[in-house]
Amino acid sequence: MNKLNIVRTQTPTSRSPSPAPSLLSPLRNEDKLARESDVTVSTNVTSYAEYKGFFIYVLSAVLLLGYMAWLLLPEKALNYFGVYYYPDKYWAQAVPAYSLMLMLYVYICLALYNTEVKTLPLDDPRSERSP
Repeated sequence: MNKLNIVRTQTPTSRSPSPAPSLLSPLRNEDKLARESDVTVSTNVTSYAEYKGFFIYVLSAVLLLGYMAWLLLPEKALNYFGVYYYPDKYWAQAVPAYSLMLMLYVYICLALYNTEVKTLPLDDPRSERSP
């Protein structure tokens, strides 16, 4: 999908004649009204966000497939493909389990912190509301 930058330019007092038709002019599909207007349409977008996003998508899919292959294939199959040095299979289960437990502990600790530290005491005047 092309993104267009529309830039307003000053209207010239006299228009220069159109250049002679070339071999590329049938490929450009430029409208006569667009050529004569004072608005310039530019397709020079240099963010490359689509390329970066696609690269990250492909990289994450490749890493997931590599992780699943390491997790599910037996050692003989990995050796057949030339992979001899890899972490112990214990870590295939331990890292996700530790990560989930860490998230649970963080959630509980934040709830306790907000309840015990951030909640005002009942006798504090700031905790009262006027009707």
